[in-house]
Amino acid sequence: RLATATGRPLSTNATIALPDLAAAATTARQSPATIRARPEFDQFARTRDRLARQEASATALSQPRISAYARIGVGKPGLNFIADETQAYGVGGVRLQWNAWNWGATRREREALAIQQQIVMTDEQSFSKGLVEAIQQDSAQIERLERALTTDARIIDLRAQGEQTTRGRLNERSEEHTSEL
Repeated sequence: RLATATGRPLSTNATIALPDLAAAATTARQSPATIRARPEFDQFARTRDRLARQEASATALSQPRISAYARIGVGKPGLNFIADETQAYGVGGVRLQWNAWNWGATRREREALAIQQQIVMTDEQSFSKGLVEAIQQDSAQIERLERALTTDARIIDLRAQGEQTTRGRLNERSEEHTSEL
């Protein structure tokens, strides 16, 4: 089955060795930085960055904008539409554009972005807390299973000792019984 699942041929007498994960598990349990290595935290950070850029964009849209422009051309007629000959002309200037009154749209957009940032922060804290709780539960279960494994090993040893004692007694009785005959 393993050969089929992995797509690699395995001999029938191959032994499968499990890697020793105790050191890695101990390091993972003791290091809180491993929790932050999850991709979900990168997603939270990218969402915060996107919201910050949106807020900067909303602020920039509410600021006055100054631009310069220039146009040159040749036409018949040029700027003097009464003249009959071809003329070169040029127009240039400075433009000021400002939405001084936008009925509070910028303020509402900033408030919406602030709420979204709070939601992202709350989601991240909730996710982090859930991970910590899950790790604690898993660690507790691992410790419980390790204790159960130790107890089970002790029970197996005691049963093996009991079996040896019983076999020894049975062999003594069969030897006594054969010697009486």
